[in-house]
This record gives sequence, structure tokens and C-alpha cells, in this order.
Amino acid sequence: MAPDDDIAERLIAVIIEELEVEEVDVHLESEFAEFGTSLELAALAVAVEEEFGIEIPDDDADVMETVRDAVEYL
Repeated sequence: MAPDDDIAERLIAVIIEELEVEEVDVHLESEFAEFGTSLELAALAVAVEEEFGIEIPDDDADVMETVRDAVEYL
């Protein structure tokens, strides 16, 4: 398994749990806007920060539109 695969799996698991979406609906090209409101996405950002032990500056988070964008960032 490539490192990016592990990151993608962990990120998708957080998305599924935090936003209560179906696994089948989450893939690398999925856009975060499809998954919830801005408030829900802010909660997702906090959950991702906790999962990966990092802080994502708002400016960086604002340009992440797809799951792939987030995987590449992480």
C-alpha cells in the first residue's frame, strides 16, 4: 500500500463518520461541497486535523475542493 493510499483511506473514513455519508459516495474526485453545509465542513476540518495531528490554516482549507486535494495536502 502506498502512503497516499493510507492517507486516502483514513481521510475517507473520517468523512464517512463525521458527515454520515455512504462509503460508495466518497471517492478521490468527490467535492467537499457535495457532502454538507459550511458548518458541517468546518467540523470535518477539525476532525481531519485531529485524525492527522496537524493544523490546517484556513487559507489552505479554502482551496481544497476535492478529496484528492486534501490527500495531496496531507
